[in-house]
Amino acid sequence: MFKHAYRWGYLKINPFEYVERPKITKPEIEILTPEEVEKILSKADNHYRVAILTDVFTGLRAGELWGLKWIDIDWNSKQIHVRRSLWKGQFQTPKSKYSIRKVDIPDSLIQELQRWKLVCPVNEYDVVFPSPEGKLSQHDNVVKRYFNRALRESGLRQVSFHSIRHTNASMRIASGQNIKYIQTQLGHVSINITLDVYGHLFNDANFNRHQVRLLEESFKSVSNPLEKQVKDESDSLIIPLPHKPLQVVANA
Repeated sequence: MFKHAYRWGYLKINPFEYVERPKITKPEIEILTPEEVEKILSKADNHYRVAILTDVFTGLRAGELWGLKWIDIDWNSKQIHVRRSLWKGQFQTPKSKYSIRKVDIPDSLIQELQRWKLVCPVNEYDVVFPSPEGKLSQHDNVVKRYFNRALRESGLRQVSFHSIRHTNASMRIASGQNIKYIQTQLGHVSINITLDVYGHLFNDANFNRHQVRLLEESFKSVSNPLEKQVKDESDSLIIPLPHKPLQVVANA
């Protein structure tokens, strides 16, 4: 406001020109281990177990998860199309064009979703994860009545539902997925956001050693065939000599 007032000639100086912005410390993200995820799934209510599992494998935002419809699942290409978000009972357009994306899913999740479709409550919106009554799922209600209860029964610390998305990103990084691929799967506007949020996970010693092994294995896959080819070529240059009887020289 003062900057524009100065430009328009209402002020001779901008009194806020040298004011420093306060530094905001970003809260540490919460990440679950694969073992902790297994505990949650084992205690989760049957109705929302597949929903939690889907979030673990896709990293969808909560609104994207609850707004997912059956027509958004491409069974042949094994992808989930993120086209909308559900928040406060209203369908919304995703937050950016990058949020509209295709998320690859494994065969195990495909099977789980196919089984869930057989028992999923019929609902007028055709959403994948409706409430037990066949209505739209309310995020706060799901967290309080189902997710938090699974945490308590698992004996785990209290974490937010959004931690599942962070856990997905962590597992992707630990498995060695390409950072650009991770960005597109999570629907981040730019790769800088992905690095800003999860960059510290790339400094993990186990991850770094895994990257070294990938480099070594990649080199071996190229070098070994070359070594074999050189050996074969060198063997082909050996000219067999005529056989001569061995002569023993005395006092040799």
